[in-house]
Amino acid sequence: QGPEDDRWSSYPGYVRARRALEWVCYDRVLSELGVENVAARRAYGRFVRAGAEEPPPRPFVDAVGGLLLGSERFVARVRRLLDARQEDAALPELRQLRPRPALARIVEEVADHFGHDPRGWGHGRRVDDAADCGGGGDVSLRAVGR
Repeated sequence: QGPEDDRWSSYPGYVRARRALEWVCYDRVLSELGVENVAARRAYGRFVRAGAEEPPPRPFVDAVGGLLLGSERFVARVRRLLDARQEDAALPELRQLRPRPALARIVEEVADHFGHDPRGWGHGRRVDDAADCGGGGDVSLRAVGR
């Protein structure tokens, strides 16, 4: 099914003057595609068909946190600005853009707090002192996360 088949589409009026609806203002868009009305309508049809055959890239696929588009330098700058700003409960999605410590830094802090060598830590191994983080120890999980 193409755009001309959609009952609610304005496409037919863009590509054929006789299918134009009186309440749709086609001129603004068509004027961007050509001076002559017939040429502009053909250009619009080619543009829509090209987009249907090979859709353009989706810009938000690579958005950091689903919100932020830009270079690594720009993203780092925004993260620094957010870090200096108090968290806003009305904008919870910004939380994922805030700078976070690297996993290596978290491991280093936890190991230092409990006096352990993290080289002995691994999948399936348990160090009882580290288990105390959230279960009766003097450090809450929230504190460890900070």
